[in-house]
Amino acid sequence: MMSPMQSLASVMRNYTSMEGRASRSEYWWFFLLSMVLVIGVLIVEVFLALDTLARGEEPGMLLGIPTTVVALFFLVPSITVSVRRLHDINKSGLWYFITFVPAIGWIVFLILMVIPSDEARNSFGHPPGSDARPQGNAYATLYKPDAEEAAELKANRKSEISDYYRKHVLGEA
Repeated sequence: MMSPMQSLASVMRNYTSMEGRASRSEYWWFFLLSMVLVIGVLIVEVFLALDTLARGEEPGMLLGIPTTVVALFFLVPSITVSVRRLHDINKSGLWYFITFVPAIGWIVFLILMVIPSDEARNSFGHPPGSDARPQGNAYATLYKPDAEEAAELKANRKSEISDYYRKHVLGEA
């Protein structure tokens, strides 16, 4: 089970990734922390607006912008962690679109988010926190060139970079 700060760090580290799985604790801690932040900013805005009104002034056009900015900041990570949470219960990320069905969609989505994780490997990978899952690029962990081949790959890459630099940066034909 993840702590709140581990959850926040994990979601923000993978904020654009829809690959893999996210545990229930990762999803719900992130959801709670993001809602607390959004509601906290909203409360500060409301108090500032009330204070401005109490002084007999107009709150101004900027009212609502800080809350909107914070909510938009959490939009992409919340979608991606939701998709990874769906993967954790062996459902396609396309199930996220159930939220667009009026009224019933959010109820179904909520039920999906509380379903326990698959304990074993599923079609989306190993369970979160499992030691069995490869670290980093899975292809890189499987492919290990020998010293001679590694030197050749490095020389070829260096040549490609030089050619690109000459063609695109220096403008040589």
